[in-house]
Amino acid sequence: VLDYEQFNEIIRLFSQQMIHTIRYDIGNYLNERIGFDGIVHVENVKLATDEVNNLFEGRMSRQAIRTIIKDIVKVLKNEGDGEYVLPEDISDDMTYSFINGPKNITVELEIRPNKDVKSFLVNGNYVKHEDTIEVLIVYNPNGDIKKMMYDIIGELNDLIAHELEHYNQYTTGEYDFEDDEKSEESLHYYTKPYEIKAQVKGFKRLSKVRRIPLESVIRNWFDTHQDIHTLNQRDQETVIDTLLQNV
Repeated sequence: VLDYEQFNEIIRLFSQQMIHTIRYDIGNYLNERIGFDGIVHVENVKLATDEVNNLFEGRMSRQAIRTIIKDIVKVLKNEGDGEYVLPEDISDDMTYSFINGPKNITVELEIRPNKDVKSFLVNGNYVKHEDTIEVLIVYNPNGDIKKMMYDIIGELNDLIAHELEHYNQYTTGEYDFEDDEKSEESLHYYTKPYEIKAQVKGFKRLSKVRRIPLESVIRNWFDTHQDIHTLNQRDQETVIDTLLQNV
């Protein structure tokens, strides 16, 4: 049983767009539990704008991440090696568009075998001006890809959250990406403000889905992805410390 203050504390976290749904769901819940068949009134709700926006945006971001990953995994399981453009190769939609979320995004997916890879490798990139996320999955054909799937999905959660953050940064004008491509000097690149923010977003997503402490997720990624970040041990610690300071 919730008193007025507790109820109001919960309600204020949701936007007006969700009030009708909340009222309907609470009515159904009360009906199932205690046979209540009256009308649930939700009145005098004061919305904390920043909190509501963050909550709503977070929900939309999670929906986008889950949808894109679901489609990538579907292709990986059912189609196999090759190059694909999603969602058009698996649906009637030409782009991904989400209500109050990312709009007109496409995913260029490449899946290829490579016996030189120990198990698998996942990498990606956001292509500005094109609203395209490039995703590369390389796997060792001598391994069992079904057994790799749990780890691949984890990496995809990190990657897609990371690249969608770059999409948000670019489309909102938060950062100027013009003439600011990846530097040959890895430490310089990995400590850029926009890259730090995207890394944190991706690592937080992976930490949540895996239920592993964030610092452990960050340190494990840098330990196991030397071929991607190419940082020496000292620079690696510098980047990790910077990430932890910006959590």
